[in-house]
Amino acid sequence: MHLIGRIFDRLEHMVEGPRGRKITAVLLVTTFLISIAVIEANRLGWLPAFLGERLPTVHLAAISFAFNVLLVAEVMGLIFGHPHRLHFAAL
Repeated sequence: MHLIGRIFDRLEHMVEGPRGRKITAVLLVTTFLISIAVIEANRLGWLPAFLGERLPTVHLAAISFAFNVLLVAEVMGLIFGHPHRLHFAAL
């Protein structure tokens, strides 16, 4: 059980630390910009038909996609922060 705790603590430090937050921020911005570029390419007809018909043509979809990435990051933060809250609540 000690090994699992150390692995969990290391993952928490990677995700919740300054470097992890910076990676999350870069991932969010990159996701949004790539989504905008792909949607615009689809609107201009630059994508193949089999791909273009599966992708959205509304720019709001890029916001939705980036927001979903943000939600995943926040859920990971809740997962890693939850054991600490339970530990302090038990004290």
